[in-house]
Amino acid sequence: MIVVENTHILFVEPVRPAANLPVRDALSAKMRELMAQSTPSDYVYFGFHQCICGAKSDSRDWILPTGQKTNSLAVHYLEYHRDEVPDEELEKIRKL
Repeated sequence: MIVVENTHILFVEPVRPAANLPVRDALSAKMRELMAQSTPSDYVYFGFHQCICGAKSDSRDWILPTGQKTNSLAVHYLEYHRDEVPDEELEKIRKL
């Protein structure tokens, strides 16, 4: 499921293996900081999402300080699957 609405950030599903080296730049640092300030949703899902590379999410959405929803793999997607993150999603992060 890819969600592109502005109410969500980084709801993507990579289809290629993870990069050998993570992309650690201003965008991934910003997302890491936002995740540290986020709060878990009051609801849980019955299960988790598993990335193509094997990384597993938790069973909640995460609410950013902006009110937007993301998931526990947000930083993982930016760092290990950057080439598959749509430009629109990168732009959302730049605007935060």
